[in-house]
Amino acid sequence: RRLVVCCDGTWNDSISTESPITNVSRISRLIKAVGDDGVPQILSYQVGIGSGTTGLGNAIDGMTGRGISTDIREAYTFISHNYTSASDEIILIGFSRGAFTVRSVASLINDIGLLTKNGLKYLLRLYNLWKRNQPFEVVGGITIDPKTELRKSCEEILEKGCLLPNVRVRVCAVWDTVGSLGFPVPWPVPQRIPTKLRHVNSTLCENIDIAIQALALNENRRHFQPTVWEAPPSGSNQILKQCWFLGAHSDVGGGNEDAGLANITLIWMISQLHHYL
Repeated sequence: RRLVVCCDGTWNDSISTESPITNVSRISRLIKAVGDDGVPQILSYQVGIGSGTTGLGNAIDGMTGRGISTDIREAYTFISHNYTSASDEIILIGFSRGAFTVRSVASLINDIGLLTKNGLKYLLRLYNLWKRNQPFEVVGGITIDPKTELRKSCEEILEKGCLLPNVRVRVCAVWDTVGSLGFPVPWPVPQRIPTKLRHVNSTLCENIDIAIQALALNENRRHFQPTVWEAPPSGSNQILKQCWFLGAHSDVGGGNEDAGLANITLIWMISQLHHYL
């Protein structure tokens, strides 16, 4: 079967609002219960950061990216709950911080493997080690190398039969990824570069078969600058397609009243994805 995870952008929510929806929402509503190839398709749609609370909470979440770790773990957990065998396909789709979320999910699966349902009790511990990626001190002045601790923990969990290694992501399709080097806000507010999740960057994960990204050509705001994938090494079987489109961030990803430019990127993305859904 085919597991499809769709993660929306900051402040974007197709469930509890009448505002124009993004291309992620539009794509999610086109996905059938059974693909044209007869494969059952299970969909998870995740609203954007800053959509799950109210008022001030939404504003803070949207400006700071608070909650992105929860979104990453929720998407990962959905896959763990529904993944049954190596023949299952994982499709990840996202916009803006939702794009960063799905790229982080792919990276997490690549780096630790996919926990089984019984193994999900270890997720928080593994995730906290994975997201740090740099040595840190604990009480008593002891320095911990999270990479070493993560590797040891994964080996132990693998021996218990609670972890699946070498799980592939069939497609990761995104619009204008932001969030890996700073969190986007529509005002020139100084922000500290986050030390956690910094390693989810421009490198294409080894476990992604096909990577697709639509990028905004006319976005000049510093914290909305996209994270462009670097080309995979020569000889790799990975497929990478990235295309620049006229418009700013929401012109490309959707969510504006005028959806003219977003329609163009939606059509392009559908043309790239229709072979796999």
